[in-house]
Amino acid sequence: MSTPYFYIIHHKPSGKKYAGAKWSKDADPNRLFKAGGYFTSSKTIHKLIETTGVDSFEILDILLEEEIKFPFGWNTIYEYETWFLRENRCDVEDTWLNLHCNTNLKGYGSAEYKLNIKRKYGVDNVSKHPEIIKKCVENRKLALLKKYGTLNMRFPGNNIEQRRKETMMLKYGVEHILQLPEIAKAASESARKTKFEKYGDENYNNLEKASITKKELYGNENYNNPEKRKLTNIAKYGFENHSKTEEARENLRGIIYNNPKITCENCGKLGSSPSIYRHIAICKQAH
Repeated sequence: MSTPYFYIIHHKPSGKKYAGAKWSKDADPNRLFKAGGYFTSSKTIHKLIETTGVDSFEILDILLEEEIKFPFGWNTIYEYETWFLRENRCDVEDTWLNLHCNTNLKGYGSAEYKLNIKRKYGVDNVSKHPEIIKKCVENRKLALLKKYGTLNMRFPGNNIEQRRKETMMLKYGVEHILQLPEIAKAASESARKTKFEKYGDENYNNLEKASITKKELYGNENYNNPEKRKLTNIAKYGFENHSKTEEARENLRGIIYNNPKITCENCGKLGSSPSIYRHIAICKQAH
């Protein structure tokens, strides 16, 4: 049996409220914010639940449909919800999490949706809000401590890296998702597109920022940690340098064998890239 109802919930970390209604055939006010129950239809609320948890919300009020037909005179719970949202300007007031008043609905993720989020929270996605990020980090730390007793997942005996590789091999036949040609190609194209859109150069690297970061962290803008790199390579590959592994040697042999031979037009020397291009440039100047 359906029991249509109107509700107001409160997000304790932000101090903001959300108003909504449920009138479908499975409507039951006793299942609101209960395990296996109803957690609103709002993507914003769902994102907040993911980052700050269900316990970060509390129910402020619930009104059944028969309670609001009189004396208000509305025919449905939807009509009352729409009146309430418009009356309290819930889509524009900063104290509410609602993004619309049941009119001019904008699809989740659309440009209009992001603009509305930006106007209310200063970011185009609630997960980018400093308070949400902070709470998300705290929740992750608590979860790690509760499950493993440590914040470092690479503790002795956990073998998380090995288990990750085994899972990848079982599901995709590779140890890392970027080893799949279609994924690697898509990731590369996406990175180039983003760099071009943001900086006008698909190969952009912020060397200035990298130097500043190194200076701040290590006191040297050209800092590199060769010893740590060697230890990491030994742990992962058994060699101080990845080029010494059989995999790297095989890749190099493949490049050499598959590299087309090029003839220098000036002297007739036959060679392959990249050395032959350097020779051609020098030979051209000499002649």
